[in-house]
Amino acid sequence: MVSFPPEYRGQVVDAWQTYAPALNDRTMRVVGSLKSIHEALARSSEKACQHHPVSPAELEVLVPLHRSSIAMTGAMLAYRLGMTRAGVAKHLKRLEARGLLSRDQMPGDKRSSAITLTEQGARVTESAFAEELSEHARLLREVIDDKKLYEALAEAARKVAESAATAGGD
Repeated sequence: MVSFPPEYRGQVVDAWQTYAPALNDRTMRVVGSLKSIHEALARSSEKACQHHPVSPAELEVLVPLHRSSIAMTGAMLAYRLGMTRAGVAKHLKRLEARGLLSRDQMPGDKRSSAITLTEQGARVTESAFAEELSEHARLLREVIDDKKLYEALAEAARKVAESAATAGGD
């Protein structure tokens, strides 16, 4: 993953601002900040998964399966994760080949398979997810510990998600 230092993002915004002063620099700075946060979280997920037989993307697929109270299909999982069906199918195939999950035909629907974690898949998920959460907590400690900052970030995330849903971004 390519990662840009925060000062580089600022330099890019400044360059664009000089070139096209009418562009909204606040939008560029917010997006740059969010990309920096995303990259930092992705790096911490990579670090957590180094000790486990799954990638961060595979862990993303395994986590909701671990505590699901309903039989999940690939299509349901793709929708809930905001991923493409093809992307989820690729991960499911690899995870099944490694014995971390199984797929069984859904009763009454020959086109769909119910996805279930194997015992090994459950152990790997629990261990990798605990390590990932620990890495994320370390990274976000100052945000989590500052109630005002935490609430502002949670509110910003809610508003962006709401805006995306309203605009059909869901």
